Amino acid sequence: MINFPENYFDTETRCRFTIGKLMKSNWAAQLEVLEVLKEVCAKHNITFFAGFGTLIGAVRHKGFIPWDDDIDVTMKRPDYMRFLKVVRQELPPEYRILSIYYEEEWNGSYSRITNGGVISTQPEHLARYHGCPFIVGIDIFPIDYFPKTSQEQTLQCTLLDAVKHNICLCDELLEIEDPKGDMFAIRQQELLQGLELQYEYLGIPVDAEKSILNIRNQLFRIYDNICMMYRAEECSEMVSFQANLAGLAGRWKKEWFSRAIPMGYEVTWIPVPADYHNVLCSTFGDYRNPVYRGCHDYPYYKPQLKLLQQQAAWGLEDGLEAGVYQELPEWERVKEEGEKAPVPQEWQRLMRDDTGKTKKTVLYATSLMGLLQGEDAYLQKIKSTLEIFHGQQDVVLWWIPCQTEDCLYKKQNPALFENFDKICREYREAGWGIYDDSGDYARAVVHSDAMYGDYGEICEMYCKSGKPVMIQDSVLCGNAQ
Repeated sequence: MINFPENYFDTETRCRFTIGKLMKSNWAAQLEVLEVLKEVCAKHNITFFAGFGTLIGAVRHKGFIPWDDDIDVTMKRPDYMRFLKVVRQELPPEYRILSIYYEEEWNGSYSRITNGGVISTQPEHLARYHGCPFIVGIDIFPIDYFPKTSQEQTLQCTLLDAVKHNICLCDELLEIEDPKGDMFAIRQQELLQGLELQYEYLGIPVDAEKSILNIRNQLFRIYDNICMMYRAEECSEMVSFQANLAGLAGRWKKEWFSRAIPMGYEVTWIPVPADYHNVLCSTFGDYRNPVYRGCHDYPYYKPQLKLLQQQAAWGLEDGLEAGVYQELPEWERVKEEGEKAPVPQEWQRLMRDDTGKTKKTVLYATSLMGLLQGEDAYLQKIKSTLEIFHGQQDVVLWWIPCQTEDCLYKKQNPALFENFDKICREYREAGWGIYDDSGDYARAVVHSDAMYGDYGEICEMYCKSGKPVMIQDSVLCGNAQ
């Protein structure tokens, strides 16, 4: 089991998103499943990578995106198929592997491993999964090789679309309550026609005499075979085909996935593509600035929680079933709070020159995310910025460093935080600029003239003020590979 710090499960706010204790337990339970996945893959020399939102979380937050609730990983198709062959006998007895190759009713072109099949409030289960009673798991997405020519790409996607159409018809049939009604008969006829057309395209028969569930499973297997039409040596790109999406979930150069490197993730680690920056830019564009977007069906365990609450088997210790986003206050409120907050005499002295003339005050905001992403290169960036402002006669720097006291990543890279603390200490002792670790951002925003630094809460407040803002270029901090 993972050894979590005692305060890990406390209600916590990250990027203005308050994460409840129950979500923290869910995170911890998922990390336990991740450890099992790592063990199986290490034993069989199978490579996997943090994928999609989990990859953003690993790179940008060194853990979960605050408003995310699950873990997604990717595997190259050859590793994925090998994984499916060995995983069943390698998982703990209570675990399940959900895949079209093991579960007829599984509805997806990806697989999932879970820590069981039932909700449990048994003491042993709660102890093993850090107070989480839910069925938790990790989604595993295969990534496939994509042909070089546009003609081959169009052909493959057309074949996949034909199969997806029939899968959708199966889904509609399964949702119709009356199997003897007219709507069922109409959709069933459409499915039979779709299967005939699909056979003309592919020459692969589907046993239409089987149940709708079985037909859908046959179709998913055909879909999977089309996904793996091409081999690595024939292609220069990789893609994520997902049957529930209209287009590609991702398209990348195959060399970006040439190897995996470990990256800190909460209190453990997760493998990421060595060229994670290009993978993320290709998938999401500018991924480096956190922008809150509600996640799909957040939290995923809401139906499980509802069932427990109906049975009076579970309560919410802090009142939060998952998490809640805290909107920034309006500028007028920020301004009012900032103007009321006193500015220390020593700071006022620094904000004036020898003649008493007011200097320009530049607010320098550094973030924990920037430190975790850039590491040593980020420290060099801070040093360079301090050197530029040191000695300026008509400008004073007002530095708000990031808060690091409770950062879980400290244990994984203690030298980074020691060196950061050293820079802070030397700047504070030198006394030529303002060092503000008070947490009163409104005061700093109101009493400064411009802001330079990382995107984040301070930057958002500053944008509301209408005063100049310059975002620190994180690529210069070693983000690009």
